[in-house]
Amino acid sequence: MLSQSFIRNEKSPSFQISRQQPFKLNQLSICEDVVADPEDEEPLERDELPWLKDPNAKISFWTIIKDSIGKGDISKMSVPVYFNDPTSLLQKQACGMEYNDILDIAANESDPLKRIALIAVHQISSMSMVEKIATKPFNPLLGETFEFVTPKFQYLAEQVSHHPPITACYCRGKDYTWYTNSTTNTSFNGKMLKVTNVYRQYYHFDKFNQTYEVQPPILSAHNLIIGTMYIDIGDTMTIINLDKQNEKCEVKFERRSWFSNEAFKLTGEAFTEQGKTKNVVYTIEGNWDRQCTIVNTVTKDKHQAWVKSPYPERVAHMYGMAKFHI
Repeated sequence: MLSQSFIRNEKSPSFQISRQQPFKLNQLSICEDVVADPEDEEPLERDELPWLKDPNAKISFWTIIKDSIGKGDISKMSVPVYFNDPTSLLQKQACGMEYNDILDIAANESDPLKRIALIAVHQISSMSMVEKIATKPFNPLLGETFEFVTPKFQYLAEQVSHHPPITACYCRGKDYTWYTNSTTNTSFNGKMLKVTNVYRQYYHFDKFNQTYEVQPPILSAHNLIIGTMYIDIGDTMTIINLDKQNEKCEVKFERRSWFSNEAFKLTGEAFTEQGKTKNVVYTIEGNWDRQCTIVNTVTKDKHQAWVKSPYPERVAHMYGMAKFHI
């Protein structure tokens, strides 16, 4: 089994390559660190990639996908290596854990609808990583694993199926658990490449012994033939409390248009449902590329639940990656 492992030191936010004992999912302190040699020339935390991308390089997606129009799922289609960024799919899945502080707050939030709104915001923050990325990660080998450990959470992913490609992901925080099986269906209609999640994501909070199910929205890639390619988010994300199924949250994503003030825009509602009656207690406002605010519909109180961290200085040379991803 191939394995990659990264440890974040508690005193310093540096990544340290470590050899570990087997991953134990039932406790927070799980590693016996063997810290990398301090004389190693490679820094423990890097500010940029060792090899930079030419941001002006042009890639012709059309030559690869032109024969796939109308053929349904194209996930098995092979692409040249220059379509990839220097990460594996397992590592890229971990990038969605950048803003897990939101889950620490949600895990202790007594208001159930505020809690489900915070779950929605965490989902939005995890999807924000696609804002500037237009390349794909490398496919993992069957049985390959990736572990990422910080003082606040532990993350583990494994490639559990090759055809179809399926990744099992698990993240354990102090008072919460997040898990999913990840695989997608992709289709190309001549205008955009649409990516749909096959499986759903789940959050469990220990304090309340409740589990939430998330149906993610649809991602799409545009300008594959002419112009600068970009990834967009559209349609609706739905979250439901599986233990109290009248507690729900829906977030609608607006696809980019010619009007700049509509770009990245989203609106959401956290509500209870009684028959056909919907009692909205919180709304979610913002843009998935930079910030989200939760608003109490009764008191009008606003809580800025998430603000995106700044990108590295030469982000265009580093495949659109955020500092956390590097």
